[in-house]
Amino acid sequence: NNSIVELTNGLSGADIENILNEVSLLALRNNKTVDSIKMFEDIRDRIIIGTSVNERNLSKNVKRRIAIHECGHLLIGLMCNLHEKPTRVTIESSGKDSLGYTFFSRNENETGLYSKQYLREKIMTLLGGRAAEEICFDDEISTGAIDDLYRVVNLAKQMVVEHGMVNRPIFSFLSENKKEMIDKQIQKLIEECYQETKDLLTNNKNLLYWYSKQLQKRNTLNEKQILSTLRVGLMLYPSTDFKNQ
Repeated sequence: NNSIVELTNGLSGADIENILNEVSLLALRNNKTVDSIKMFEDIRDRIIIGTSVNERNLSKNVKRRIAIHECGHLLIGLMCNLHEKPTRVTIESSGKDSLGYTFFSRNENETGLYSKQYLREKIMTLLGGRAAEEICFDDEISTGAIDDLYRVVNLAKQMVVEHGMVNRPIFSFLSENKKEMIDKQIQKLIEECYQETKDLLTNNKNLLYWYSKQLQKRNTLNEKQILSTLRVGLMLYPSTDFKNQ
């Protein structure tokens, strides 16, 4: 039961019900009992990411890039004060659109009120994968961040247009001049967040490399393994950027 609780951390009640139903159907189809936590893990990834997790013939270089990318998300999430903490990271291929995935705990804020800093950390965590690739592969960026960047732009636009979370909020969006100002503020916000993200990962580059190697060895880390791996990593490569760990 504790393993299932840990595995479903961050999911809604409907998600959990769906997973339990699918696991039951899988067991019935195979004429067996639910006897392995891996059954839950496979179904969880299938529902959240899209397809079942099956090992592809990925080259070592591709696997290494995926691990670097996911550890970028992971470490920025761990360094942020307000962002939800990671509960699982995997580099096992899970569909044509995602070769890796980092899960974060569910946001328990029921008020719907979010601070500017929290939303900035959300953007930074999304940018962590791309920044990690840029740092570790000398600007040889892959297409792996396409979904991250799409979400970043939408979130930054909401902060500027809907919430006025900039130094000079714009309350009229009708003229072309105002649209140009909005675009500039969105761009500035993203650039600031990206630079901060890149600085943090650059300061912890050795830890990023080491952590990605641990992920390559195991393919998947759960919440306890993420934290225990971080503790070992910080003994090898001390850092003051992980204030809440």
